[in-house]
Amino acid sequence: MARAALNWTVRDLAEATGLHRNTITNIEVGRYAGDQKSLELIEQVLRKAGIEFIDEGGPGVRLRKRQQIIVGDPAPSVPASNLTHMEEISGAQIRAARALLRWSAIDLAQASALGVNTIRRAEIADEGTALTAANELAIRRALEVAGVVLIDENGGGPGVRLRERLKGRSRKK
Repeated sequence: MARAALNWTVRDLAEATGLHRNTITNIEVGRYAGDQKSLELIEQVLRKAGIEFIDEGGPGVRLRKRQQIIVGDPAPSVPASNLTHMEEISGAQIRAARALLRWSAIDLAQASALGVNTIRRAEIADEGTALTAANELAIRRALEVAGVVLIDENGGGPGVRLRERLKGRSRKK
């Protein structure tokens, strides 16, 4: 959950901790409980990146409202959008983002490594979606990497826009 909240890949966490990607994956899926030193290192890196571990109503994680990234930190850089509260993405935002990118549902499914049916189910919802947190983050990340800025509900309604492009660069499908 902590890695997903930061929108980090297994590779990002492995690089930040110096552990092998297989070690991270095996701990996450429960194949390996992890030795105490590795678990403490993972926790330390996640805390430094802005994760708070909570036990209220069961174990969980959340991102601190603001996180100062210090030059020389071993943690990979975290986009500023991940350091503030993120509202749930809506089906309308996903549809609008795809339209801005001129992507099909299949294009978004491939970019997010999700099934096309997952994308289509998410887009049907008018307000929130029935996505798992991991799937929502995968969609959010794919859209943001492609240049979409997701605008949270702030009195004017949720929306999307394209990030400002560098001159001379064209959009790649």
